[in-house]
Amino acid sequence: GSYNTYMFEYCKSIMAVSENVFIPNLAHPYAFQGAAMPSIDSQISINGSAQNMFNSNVSVFAFDGNKINTHLATSFSNFMRMSNVYEVMNLDISSMTDTTNIFGSCCLIKLTFAGETTPGGWAISLTSCLMSHKALVNMINSLPTALSPATITITGNPGASELTDEEIAVATAKNWTVTI
Repeated sequence: GSYNTYMFEYCKSIMAVSENVFIPNLAHPYAFQGAAMPSIDSQISINGSAQNMFNSNVSVFAFDGNKINTHLATSFSNFMRMSNVYEVMNLDISSMTDTTNIFGSCCLIKLTFAGETTPGGWAISLTSCLMSHKALVNMINSLPTALSPATITITGNPGASELTDEEIAVATAKNWTVTI
């Protein structure tokens, strides 16, 4: 099949994934849902659904898009919902089609994107995360150009009220609406 589903779901004793145990270029829905996994040191390439991949992950961890390639990932539904991820670096949303609760109830303090363009036509909610003004500016600067209008909601973040019109204009120029 084209899925590698439930691989480490609810595994509470995993310390790290350091060997490439993933079959390349498969979808990995639910792979780490509810797991206690503080780091991924191997290369993972996701082709297709990444839904619920880190949903309810109980370990505090940072996500590195240079280790976990999401360039061909489509569904990000509940990708990191209710997860203890605090930093997401270089998240490639080039093929993203579904953003439902991608970061719902997360404790993000940093988020940056990778890639030049994305299809757009959807919304990403970062409501009530913990992002400072500097983190939000870095996130906005890293947004890929949306080929059709997209929205990013940052309501409830500590640094949201500090954003200037010029900082928001960077997102607007890339076809994003920023909702504060």
